[in-house]
Amino acid sequence: AKERDALLGALGAMRGKEASTVVGTASKTGDAATRAALFGVLAARHADDQIQTVAAALAEKDVALRIGALKALGTLAGGGEAQARVKVLKEATDKDEMAAAEAALMAAAPRQGEACVNAVAKAVVDIAPANGAALIRALGPAATPKAMTEAVKQTKNANAEIKDAAVHVLAEWRDMPAVTP
Repeated sequence: AKERDALLGALGAMRGKEASTVVGTASKTGDAATRAALFGVLAARHADDQIQTVAAALAEKDVALRIGALKALGTLAGGGEAQARVKVLKEATDKDEMAAAEAALMAAAPRQGEACVNAVAKAVVDIAPANGAALIRALGPAATPKAMTEAVKQTKNANAEIKDAAVHVLAEWRDMPAVTP
């Protein structure tokens, strides 16, 4: 364990895009724990050029690997993986995976704005209440007019947990313009 930690620390400290490419390539194979740790290295390096490599792991069967990828995606800035984060959150049954997916989506929401809102709006239909509420909470950080409109719409959701999440999002909204419910 000490050797692995030392190696991961050294990989994180290496300079240059080439080092990120090597770590990204290495993260594509091996056991789930090692791959998840390498995703953490990519996040620590802010290796945004490797975001597609990390996002690809969201389709893997191993929950621990998906959680590692989600944690890394919470740090990495991307523009095209909002739907992948939303899909994982919609389908999550493991509480740790749900928490990691929600955190990754909340971190991405300010950067991905409308893409995030569009993915949430499509996914919140026919969903487990806890998953739907987690999706709705991502509307606040998105902070776009469309996000507000979607939150207002969800205050009329038949599910109490989703409705409650929408009310909380609106209650905590900064710079609330006048809206017609």
